Amino acid sequence: MIFHPFREHVKIAVRVTLGLADDTEDDPGQLGRRLEQQPALQGADGDLDGTFVSVSAGTAHIYEVMSPTHTCAVRSDGSVACWGWGWGSSVLDDLTAPAGTFASVSAGNGHTCGVKSDGTLACWGYNSAGQATAPAGTFASVSARTDYTCGVKSDGSVVCWGDNSSGQATPPTGSFAQVSAGDSFACGIRPNRRVECWGSQVRPPQD
Repeated sequence: MIFHPFREHVKIAVRVTLGLADDTEDDPGQLGRRLEQQPALQGADGDLDGTFVSVSAGTAHIYEVMSPTHTCAVRSDGSVACWGWGWGSSVLDDLTAPAGTFASVSAGNGHTCGVKSDGTLACWGYNSAGQATAPAGTFASVSARTDYTCGVKSDGSVVCWGDNSSGQATPPTGSFAQVSAGDSFACGIRPNRRVECWGSQVRPPQD
């Protein structure tokens, strides 16, 4: 499905102060007790320690009340820090990023994928549908969602992996400049700045 091209670019910058939150069995705070159990992530004032260049907040599954939610961020030195609630029984289950430096990271629902400094992908966390099984090759960007992930390869093509029950992991051929994964659909920007989407519940914008 082809949409009208964008006529301008809009960027939104958000400055977030991360304070400690209460944490109960029914409401595991993404920066509450879980962060307290990871002292290496916590600064003296209770905020997340260190400086960061990008951050990605994960998604909760709309059909699962106890669905995990987490956040990952790329530090200024290229390492990745994650915090929140994973599928595992330990605070570090599903949340510990692999070693190395990253250019970007995208948090999904219980899993995370990131583009490393050499362009290769690394994924970790919950892998029920293969959403955390990173394909080979080099990538410009990656977008993780509920049970699947999509990425733009260095040649501009898009590949998706994981759950494909709604066709969300079957992208069209051709080149893309960017891709964003939704719950059961994904959209990408073509080099000519037109938007194309695939999967279910895809609706064109209203004029």
